[in-house]
Amino acid sequence: ARTGSPIDLDTLRARLNVPPAMADAIAAQLA
Repeated sequence: ARTGSPIDLDTLRARLNVPPAMADAIAAQLA
């Protein structure tokens, strides 16, 4: 669920357990 605020990359990485580079790529897709 979206809160309306930008997603925190650290939270994203922790939640998905993905490498930073992959989290950055995912964030770019969501942006």
